[in-house]
Amino acid sequence: MVGQQSLEIAAPTVEDVLDPTGAGDALAGGFLGLCARFERADPAFFGDALAEGVRCAAAAVSTFGTAGLSALAGAGAGRPADV
Repeated sequence: MVGQQSLEIAAPTVEDVLDPTGAGDALAGGFLGLCARFERADPAFFGDALAEGVRCAAAAVSTFGTAGLSALAGAGAGRPADV
């Protein structure tokens, strides 16, 4: 929720969900991590941050342990268009 609005984005398709443990933590970490990286905490940026959180959550559930998130760390998050 942002004020009176809710944000909604489509999640990427994951071939197999191997380990759902930590999916919520990965989503929150991706969201907050992108906000911190670009020093943004305004509603105009939250869509980009949510997309990053969902990307991290999808990576987290597609492998066991932290392997999926580790692979994302090497790729890095792209700079959102409005930064």
